[in-house]
Parts: sequence; C-alpha cells; structure tokens
Amino acid sequence: MTTGCLGQDNGSVTYTPRRVCSLEGSSVTMPCSYTFPKGHKVTTAFWFKGQVPGAESLDLNLNPEYKGRVEYLGDSNQLCTLRITDLRESDSGTYSFLFGTDVNPGGWMGNPGVRLNVTGLHVDLTPDLALDGEWADLSCGSCFLSENPTYTWYRDKQPLNYTNKVKVMANYLELDPVSREDAGSYSCAVSGREDSPGRAVILVVGCK
Repeated sequence: MTTGCLGQDNGSVTYTPRRVCSLEGSSVTMPCSYTFPKGHKVTTAFWFKGQVPGAESLDLNLNPEYKGRVEYLGDSNQLCTLRITDLRESDSGTYSFLFGTDVNPGGWMGNPGVRLNVTGLHVDLTPDLALDGEWADLSCGSCFLSENPTYTWYRDKQPLNYTNKVKVMANYLELDPVSREDAGSYSCAVSGREDSPGRAVILVVGCK
C-alpha cells in the first residue's frame, strides 16, 4: 500500500499492491483509490509513467506508445484503477496517479507508485550441466506472475509426462533424479496461453 501527496495535505492516493508482474502480451489491472477534502471537486486525473509529475503530455492516454492499450477504470470520487492491455516488455517501470481539484489544482499523487514488471516467458536451468542420478531445476519466467497462473511444461515441443520424479511448484520444475533420458529442449507456457510458449532451454545430462 502506498500513499502520498503533492501540494497540501488531506488528500491521498493508495495503490494495492505496489509491485505487479505480468506476462508479455497479456493485460494487467492496477487497483487504486484516492481521497480528497470535502467540498473539493476533481478537475483533472490521470496516470503517467514515472515518479515525477510533468506536462500533461505524460498522461498515458495521450502517449502514442500506449494508444488503444490503456483504460482508466476510475471515477471522480474514489476509484483510480488503471488497466493496460497487450503488454510489452518496454511497459516495465513505475506508474503513478495524479489528480487535482478546483481548490488544489496542484493536486495529490501516490509516491513511489506501482512497479510493473512485464516478462516474456523463458526457461532458466540449474545447474548448467546436470549429472545422471542427481537433479535439475527449471524455472519459467523472470518473476512470479501476479495472476498466479498454472504452467504447462514441454519437452521437445511435446507436453511433459509428469512421472513420480517430476515435481512442479508454481513456475518451478524439478527432475530428481535426472537421467540421460530426460535430456532435451524444455519450454513452458501459461495455462490458457499454450499457443505462446516461452523461449526453450536445452537440458544436457552428463555421466558422473
């Protein structure tokens, strides 16, 4: 939760959560609420990328990089939720909401904002060279996706057969023990988006 102000007191912006991780090509919703003194009327309200307010051209709705991809789900009372669709890795960064009233045009904003991390799926492997009879860990993506999805794993582009030695937890896959028969190309996808698997990694299993 983050609150903050710009100008005078008695107004605030709250973000929950402060950090969000979403998949490239998907959509993200950033919940937000705000308060202001009784008797004020909201005259301006917008989101921008960054932590320091500037010219109105920073309004995401006026930013050509976000054209057709942003939707303000707020109102003139308490809600300031933002939705971004068709996410790109370049969208990663901090987003802040700023609003002003007829009494306080300078307005209030939440600081430091919401940190968004947009990740493309890829598989990381530990260790680099697995040994027959030992273990191998694979992770899907670069951060834990806020949507808390389930994952589908593939070996050589075929759905992985989950045997007793295969352990899956969130975006992690463990082969224990690993054998030379497990060698191959491993990739992953978020369930429901199986047509967009991530970048694969080659598992090589050597002899002890």
